[in-house]
Amino acid sequence: MSNPPGGPGPSGAPDPFRPARDRKPTAVELQWRRVWKLLLVYGVSFAAAIAVVGAVVGYFVAGAPGVAGALIGAGMAAVFLGITALTMYVGRTLSLTGLAGALMAGFLFKAVLFLILASQLSKVDGIHGGTLFLTLAVAVIGNAIIDAVVVQRARISYVDPDATHM
Repeated sequence: MSNPPGGPGPSGAPDPFRPARDRKPTAVELQWRRVWKLLLVYGVSFAAAIAVVGAVVGYFVAGAPGVAGALIGAGMAAVFLGITALTMYVGRTLSLTGLAGALMAGFLFKAVLFLILASQLSKVDGIHGGTLFLTLAVAVIGNAIIDAVVVQRARISYVDPDATHM
């Protein structure tokens, strides 16, 4: 039998990982929601722009294989952005050290996924490797810059004064 959201945990104390649904979010929680929204909006917009520009450049460089390489590179970048956003969302209730560990685990997962995809895609004949690599490189660097700028400008407090204390 599971406890209702916001209800007592196994020890009888309120479970901080299952907040009550009728509770208003704190100012810090609202700031984090804004950060996630901005990261997703800017990241998806940037990935779409990279896909369009990469496809046009890829077409002039290598024809249809160049378009395919650019679109796959932009798609991979969008998936990696989603993994980062999901990791940050899951780690929102963790301490700073826990969040850093979750982000590192997400990074390692993306690195392994990249190596697997790169090894498999290198065997496909209809993809221009140069446009795939350049599109992915530009998208990853651009998303890293977007992440850094959004988080730096967020000005989120380390301490949430409105959070409930146990």
